[in-house]
Amino acid sequence: MKKKVFIGIFAHPDDESFGPSGTLALQIKEGADVYLILATSGSGGNNPDQHDSLGTIRLKEWEAAGKLLGVKQQFHLDYEDGKLSNDQFVAIAGEVETIISSICEKEPESEIILVSMDQNGISGHIDHIVMSFVSCFIYVKLKEHYPQIKQLWLACIPEAMLPTPDTSFVYRSKGRSPSEIDLSVDIASVFELKKKVMRSHVSQREDAEMIIQRMENIPTKTENFYFFKPN
Repeated sequence: MKKKVFIGIFAHPDDESFGPSGTLALQIKEGADVYLILATSGSGGNNPDQHDSLGTIRLKEWEAAGKLLGVKQQFHLDYEDGKLSNDQFVAIAGEVETIISSICEKEPESEIILVSMDQNGISGHIDHIVMSFVSCFIYVKLKEHYPQIKQLWLACIPEAMLPTPDTSFVYRSKGRSPSEIDLSVDIASVFELKKKVMRSHVSQREDAEMIIQRMENIPTKTENFYFFKPN
């Protein structure tokens, strides 16, 4: 069986922790290497402790979360939180492409899977949407050059959890229907680890506890994905 390598591509320091960290933890337990690529420091996030440099604090939290998870290497691109846009798309994609190409060169015999967020950004955050589409762009561009890149998994919310659109923050699309979801991963065996990883983001504790409580109230502990299929 080929060794697996997962490369997570996200916007903010807690995106993988609050998102597919359980799935990544399971893959690491099974022998996979996991790399994380981060666009911003998250300096525009919640700041309950009034840190003078929230971005610096959040990067340290992200590094601590990655260490707890068992990530092999983490890359920070240093773009401004909340400012990702079409104007920056090519520059961001170029940096992501360089990192992934380097990993592919080092892992010619491995099966490589890219991981990011739903194209709707899950929460509707524009930064999330930009990084999702950067991931799609890179996947299409690089898979012809590096045949070991097999899939792009986009983490999503099922329709059962979000049956209608939400406008409490920005526009948040309703969850994905069962027919749209390609993979549901049972993370019950690593749920306690996932909670610790999430709580590593101390500055974002309000969001972490909200998500943890919501997951604890659901009988089945799953993370859901659809596989990006270029048209």
